[in-house]
Parts: sequence; C-alpha cells; structure tokens
Amino acid sequence: SSLSGSLITASGTKAQKANGVKDENGKKQLAEEIIKTGLGVNNRMMVNLFVEHGAAAFDWLTDHGVKLTPVVNASFSVKRTHGNPTSYGAVYIETLCKAAEKLGAKFVYNATAKELVISPDGSRVEGLIYETEGKKLAVQAKKGVVIATGGFSSNGEMIDNFMPAYTGALSASSVMSDGSGILMATKIGAGTSHMNYGALYAYGSVTDLKKRRGVILRGHILNMNGSITVGENGRRFVVDEASPTTVTNAMSVHGFRRCFVIATQAQLDSYITKEANHVLGWNKEQFMQEIKDQKLFVRKANTIEELAGKLGVDPKALRKTIDTYNSYVDAGKDPEFNRKFMNGKFEKGPFYGFIGQPTALITLGGLKVNDKMQVVDVYGKPIKGLYAAGEVLGGIHGASYTGGDSLGAALALGRLAGIEIAKA
Repeated sequence: SSLSGSLITASGTKAQKANGVKDENGKKQLAEEIIKTGLGVNNRMMVNLFVEHGAAAFDWLTDHGVKLTPVVNASFSVKRTHGNPTSYGAVYIETLCKAAEKLGAKFVYNATAKELVISPDGSRVEGLIYETEGKKLAVQAKKGVVIATGGFSSNGEMIDNFMPAYTGALSASSVMSDGSGILMATKIGAGTSHMNYGALYAYGSVTDLKKRRGVILRGHILNMNGSITVGENGRRFVVDEASPTTVTNAMSVHGFRRCFVIATQAQLDSYITKEANHVLGWNKEQFMQEIKDQKLFVRKANTIEELAGKLGVDPKALRKTIDTYNSYVDAGKDPEFNRKFMNGKFEKGPFYGFIGQPTALITLGGLKVNDKMQVVDVYGKPIKGLYAAGEVLGGIHGASYTGGDSLGAALALGRLAGIEIAKA
C-alpha cells in the first residue's frame, strides 16, 4: 500500500465537495461502473459494501490532515478517483499508524506470520504463530485475526497455476505479495474465488528476467495525453486510455505477447510535465534516463517506418494505422473505439515507441468473506475469529481493475472489518 500510486476511489466524499465535484448520490452509478469494468463477474455484495463505506473511510483521512484531490479517471463519469500530493500511498499508512499508536496499538516489525492457531475443537481461530529474529512466537487474538497480507502477484508459481493465460508474466508488485495469507487461510479450510483473474498491466518491462521482475509504464495515462496503443500487428485493438488490465485482457484475446504505445514529442512532453509518477517503481530521473538511453522499453525514431522497424512491427501496417488515426483527429471523432483523449496528430518526428508486456501488479482473486468481512470456508460458513481485508480478498473487481479501486476497497473494507470486530 505504501508503494502504490496513491489513487483511491469513492463517491460522496468531503474532498469531492471541497473541489466542486457534485457526486452526493453517485454510489449506485459508481457500483455499476466498477461492475462494467469487471465485465459483470464481480461479487456484487462486495462491490456494494465497498461503495457504501468508501466515503466514510476517505473522510476519516481528510479529517486527519490528508489532502485528497479528485482526478479524472476514464472509467468513471464523475471525478471519483482521489489522489494526494505525494502520489504515493505511504501517506495513508503513516496517518493510520499514528492514529493507531495513539490508541495504544503495538506494531511488531520484521516478523513473518507462519500459521493460524485454531481452537482444540476447530470451532474458531484463536491466534497466530509468527517468526521474528529466528524465534517462533504466538499471539492470542481476543476478538479476531485480520488477514491483510495482499495478493500473490510476486509468487510466480501461483501466477502460473491459477492464471494459465498469463504463464510467465513478470511482477512489479512488492515482493511481500507472495500469497502467504491466502495459503495460511486455505490450509484451515477457507474458501477462495476469482483466483484466475489478475490486474496484469499491459505496459510492463523486464528488469530482472531470472526473478521475473519488471517496472510498469503508466501507458494509459500517457495515452490520455494523445498517444495510441497498437498490437504486434501494428493496429489499434482497444480504447487507448482504457485501464492497463483491460488492455492486457484484450491482448490475451488477440494473442499478443507485447503491445506498443506510440507517442509524438509533444504528447510525451505533456505526460512528463503533467504527471508526477511516470513509471511505477521508478523516479522521474530514471524515466528520463531510459528515454535518453533507450535500453529497456523506449525506442525513438524520426519516422513512423523507422520506429516500426525498431519495434519489430510491419512498417506498412503501422503507417496505415497512423494515417487512419490522423483522419479521425481531423474529423474530431474516433469511429473505431470512440476514445476521449484525441490530442494531436502524428505528423512530425521524432516519434517514440514504448514496449509493453503483461506484468502482474495486483491479483484480483483471494479469500471469500461475508458482509461482515468474516472469512468463510469452502461451504460458505463463517470461520469464527477470522477476518480479511485488502487485496487478499477475491471478487470485488471481477475480471478487470481500475486504478484506485484496490487501495480504495482496502481502506473501506478494512474499516468495515474493524467495525465488525469491535462488535465481537
């Protein structure tokens, strides 16, 4: 969460009102937008809980000094996605931790959760065994254990097992997203759902092949500045500003292993100037150095044909795509994909090509819970004393994901889990 790009989504927040965004009654619409992005296979109960509790969670942050600003997100009809000035999620974690410490919470660092402790009769979870400094210790849970360990996007074996369509995909998530929380819970009979779905970003680039690690260009944000996305055949195949996971799903349908963002100098300059976070996992200086060196995923050329050669794309096909798209810009309408951000034609070089491949950042499958955030077993029965929140859950996002929904749901449903545990 601390390493995330900070975007969070909710409807009816104080931040929206303070910035003149009218969205007091937009929760139902937001739920439908999330379900649309998820291709209709979302767990609707979880979507509704996320939407219902989101504003209260965000307003808590606002009340504790976090400056949230609504920003444009192509997936939503109103500015429902919120960011903060740092562009990182660390500010949320710092704020939460300070508040928790004031209430007497104790944190144990450099500790690894190993297994859940269940009562002798198997009726409830009573605690946790963890390891720190080479010692195994146990902690008793008076009211409940909350699994908030994230997903499994850094566990290559789980990616290959549960998402065969993306076997061999890279990972750009925290190395701590290893699926251990899911495995601990399933060991005692917890149910799972949507394990075959992941937020695999189309615009990834390998940095360590042996470890299957990579970084991710925020290609869909670059496209909001006018660039376009094409496939290995040199043709457009998806709405250019669509979420990176939507692009990945479209790549799977077309059988593409790579995609390419094509940009003019003006479009690239606009992206660099307007956006604070260009490549997830890198700072601006690293991105600028890659543009200069063209070592990993950037290629530069004076003509479209030359760029096509450097990308390994048919020059004639890419030229036809560019000429057709330029005619759409002249007409002010994109009849193929009805894109919203048509900023500039591709006429004068230099041109830039950004090479992308599916890279796991977030997994969309995980533990099943009920409306009280209690983990349920494979038969749908609540496991007493066990709760879950965050990316470790399965079903909220359905088959795809929009930036802001995952961290937003973690805040909203984590808060709900706390409320329910306090009642126990």
